[in-house]
Amino acid sequence: MSFAASEDAAAWEAAIDLYQQDAVVEAWELAQQAGLGDSGRYLRWYRLIEAEALLRAGSHRIPASAWMEVEYHPNEIDDPRPYVYLLKSAAEQVAKRFRWTDWAPTTVALLTSESDHRWAMHPYGFCIEKDDGYKIILPYDVLDDNAELQEAMRHEYAHVIAFELSDGQAPRWLEEAMCVSAEESLDSETKDEFLQDPESWRSPQDLEATLESFSDDESGEEEVWLAYQQCGWIGLYLLERGGEVRMADLMRAHRGGSGWNEFWIRLRRESPTDRGLRRLFGFGVSELFDRAYQRMARSR
Repeated sequence: MSFAASEDAAAWEAAIDLYQQDAVVEAWELAQQAGLGDSGRYLRWYRLIEAEALLRAGSHRIPASAWMEVEYHPNEIDDPRPYVYLLKSAAEQVAKRFRWTDWAPTTVALLTSESDHRWAMHPYGFCIEKDDGYKIILPYDVLDDNAELQEAMRHEYAHVIAFELSDGQAPRWLEEAMCVSAEESLDSETKDEFLQDPESWRSPQDLEATLESFSDDESGEEEVWLAYQQCGWIGLYLLERGGEVRMADLMRAHRGGSGWNEFWIRLRRESPTDRGLRRLFGFGVSELFDRAYQRMARSR
């Protein structure tokens, strides 16, 4: 690594640390000085921090409950109260479905129109754990449609619940299976795409890699969107087989267990997901993917 590259890495480590502390303005100042790094390796972080910095410049905060507050910009939103009600209701709907009562401190940031671009890193919103709780970031364009706003909030608040249940140890595809299901907007028309091209129904490893990737070209965006839809079909199958309570138990199965349990998992070369699925549902990861595909094929 060159000296310049090591300097970039150190600067970005400091910028990301500030961002995790929700010192967004300071993180943005440092990010601009550091640049994007070799081959744009820090582009994702750059855009995330930029979007929040644009909001933070003049933002207000309003409490939604004892555990949630909403950050907004008064130049974009005159009266935040209707949005606050919709956001809180959506979060409570998801919590009720999964029997979740351990409310974690959560801030919902409604981004400004200035950061509403096609090249945004997470054009539909995202959730991130920060040092003082969770931050759900929603794009400006979802404010135009109450149903879309609540769908986005249900999805992102399900990430809070999934992370808390699993200690952040569940694979991304399983977390998204829970979150897309919570969103309640699975596109049933994707069935035809998956049936016409069975190769687009990805293996667990390929699905995980696709969800973690980012592409700003249309074909790449389509692949990622289909990956989320595949997670939705998997989540639908799990819910039909065991309901929300058992899905929550599956997320809990990823928490660190006793030394004996960890030794047994390593000995059998069995992932916590496989072990949890077999105990709670009677089949492993590979069979789950096959079963979910067959269930989708039979759907109307």
